[in-house]
Parts: sequence; structure tokens; C-alpha cells
Amino acid sequence: METKKLTKKDAFIRTINYMAQAKQIDFYANDNNYAEVQSACLKLSTLGIRAQAFNTLNTAYLDAIEPSHTLAFVVSHSGNNQTMVDAAYALRKKRIRVIGITGKLSPTLELICNENLYIDSYSHHLPFSIMLYGLSIHYIIDILVVSLSLKKTKK
Repeated sequence: METKKLTKKDAFIRTINYMAQAKQIDFYANDNNYAEVQSACLKLSTLGIRAQAFNTLNTAYLDAIEPSHTLAFVVSHSGNNQTMVDAAYALRKKRIRVIGITGKLSPTLELICNENLYIDSYSHHLPFSIMLYGLSIHYIIDILVVSLSLKKTKK
């Protein structure tokens, strides 16, 4: 319920439009988040969208892709994970549109990203915070995938 309260409808609509235009969607995440974004890639592939997950920045890959065809999601529980902050910065420097999926614990990542989708990442849910955090990521990704699917079928 907390993630739903953090949802900004305009940011979701813009993100869905970005996803519809992208030829490639990349996800950057590590630790528990990496498994969550692998699931997102599988869901997107069922829609015929190329998607892949990275747990760190691959500079050779970054040099080989077309920035205007690529959309990147960077996922960080705190918004302060240095690996993800560095990835977002390098992606933006390459002129790739970056969507942050993050908690509101630290503004570091959100200041770098083009758009931010917020999840409930507060520790007041202990001892279930890890489980609820994963559900929050799934909630956001599922809204995006279902909305994108509906958008594609209307065309």
C-alpha cells in the first residue's frame, strides 16, 4: 500500500511511453534486486521486447549500443548504492534515458535519473522489509509490463 501512495501517475505514463519507443531495455541492479530485474526481463521478452539485466556497468557494451534506442532502469533500495549511482551517471553521460526505481531514503540516485519510480523502502516493516521491498519492485514492474502490453495491443 505504501508503494501505491508513492506512485506518481505522470511518471508512470512517461515511463511507459519511453518503454514503447525503446528497442532495447536494460536493467541495472545488484544483490536481491538483480533477481527481481531478471524477472522483469523475462516478462518483457514475452512481449517481444529485448531486455537484459546487468549487475554492474559493462563499458564495452555501453560503447557498442545506440543510446537513442536504449532505455535503462537502475534499481537501488536506498538510492545510495555507489555501483548503481555510478551506472546511472555513466548511462546519462552516454545520453541514455535512465529510470530510477528507488526508495526515498537518499536523493543521490534520483538526482541523476530522468524519471524516478518510488518504492516503499523504509525499515518500519521489519522483519518483513526484504520481502515487502521485493513485492514493491514486482508491483512497479508488473504495472509497467501490463500497461505496455495494453498500449501495444491498441496499436
